Amino acid sequence: MGLLFAGCSDTPNAGGLHLPDFSNMSILLYYDGEDGGNFAQQALDDFGAGYTLVGNPDDLLAQSGNAFQLVVIDNPGNDNEQMLDMLQQYVEDGGRMVISTWQSDSLPDHPLWGVLGADIGDAPSNDVVPQFKWIENHAVFTFPNQVPNLTAMTDDFSYGVNQFPGNALPNADTVGGITPAPAADSATIFVNHNGRTVLNSFLLMDAVEIVDDTVIPNDEDDDGEPDARELWQNEMVNVLQGNVTPVTLVAPTSSFTRGTAKSNKR
Repeated sequence: MGLLFAGCSDTPNAGGLHLPDFSNMSILLYYDGEDGGNFAQQALDDFGAGYTLVGNPDDLLAQSGNAFQLVVIDNPGNDNEQMLDMLQQYVEDGGRMVISTWQSDSLPDHPLWGVLGADIGDAPSNDVVPQFKWIENHAVFTFPNQVPNLTAMTDDFSYGVNQFPGNALPNADTVGGITPAPAADSATIFVNHNGRTVLNSFLLMDAVEIVDDTVIPNDEDDDGEPDARELWQNEMVNVLQGNVTPVTLVAPTSSFTRGTAKSNKR
């Protein structure tokens, strides 16, 4: 069954969090992955959200001048410096963002990672590894869904790199990582700006198995819901607490320069 939360903004959980009315929000969604792995889009659809969908960096950059209350970046595929520049400015201007990306592998020195509270870089290997909850009762794992450890992830979509662990910078929190308990150089879920941003430095779309060309989402807790979709939903709700005002995307005036643009697809 799906979640039907639109219009339920008056219902708090025990920790005081509320479900936003997604049907009345300005949301930008970026997705450049494979069919069947679009769990962020599924999460928004399940909330009854309206959103602007873009699928490549040029179309994202073309949104300059438009204001959004939430930007969701699901980025397993493309590499683009100006895209990261725009997202950095959006967050610095007060924007709320949830992101899953591989680009710290190709652009490890980009300032965006530090702005999001993370000291991360390229992948230690091409292996897909489990992702564990470090703070079991944190809202990103408990509201509105109960999210399990992501222990059944695969590289069945054949992306070249999948996890980019590191450490939190001061004032940021690490709530999950690639080890069962907190450890140095192992964090992959970073909450920063008093909950206004969440960085997943791994690919949520890999919480699948593909059998005979059929994409089967991981459901490790057997609740009938894809685990990755539940985590996206919780992270979106987490960053949308309080007074959520639109923030305008601004095209970068100059591009941060590191390396050569490439695709993450094998």
